[in-house]
Amino acid sequence: MYHAENRNFTVGEYKFGPVFMRLCYELDLENSAVELIKDKHLRGFFLDSTSFNILMDMLFTKGKYESALEVLIEMKNQDVKFSKDTYILAFAICYKLNSPESFKICTTLREEALIKGDVVSRRACCFAVALALNQNQVEKATSIFSQIMNPESITCANLNGKPVSPHERGVHRPTLNLSAEQAVLPEHEADCLQFSQEPVSAGPSEGKTEGQPHPHSQV
Repeated sequence: MYHAENRNFTVGEYKFGPVFMRLCYELDLENSAVELIKDKHLRGFFLDSTSFNILMDMLFTKGKYESALEVLIEMKNQDVKFSKDTYILAFAICYKLNSPESFKICTTLREEALIKGDVVSRRACCFAVALALNQNQVEKATSIFSQIMNPESITCANLNGKPVSPHERGVHRPTLNLSAEQAVLPEHEADCLQFSQEPVSAGPSEGKTEGQPHPHSQV
């Protein structure tokens, strides 16, 4: 009823979508949240990336990768703009599904992001590299890796099959020989986004910092 009577709210008005999704997160209502975010009668209620990010993170944390992919596709179909964190979640979901279809989705999203000028972080690209390796798409993995390579990054060194010197980073890591699972998980998947634990700020400033990684969260 509230949503039906307030369809003409401007972008600067209070956003209830993220607040509702955080509540679903706390109450373990991910299935209901999926149905509601796909409900055509509620189009416009979840009009921001934060709402979708929270739900995808919730599903990812519970290992429901297929459902998380459905939410990602729904987000794209509703023309909701992807944030930096959306790409991290999207590529992590595709990496976990590890199928030709998810590889195609990941590749397409990355190419579209480059065309639109969206920011795709090194963290997201590491999932894309690992997925490409798992799918035996070495040429594609090499291409992406060459664009994000940072000699001081533990993950980049691991993906390249080279150990990071303790003198360089103060941390000993063994050679991983292009093992996508080992190369990505230690540094990246262990840091779950968990938007539900972020301070609730659903007002006009909601879009300024959408779901920075929580220091104590875990996938």
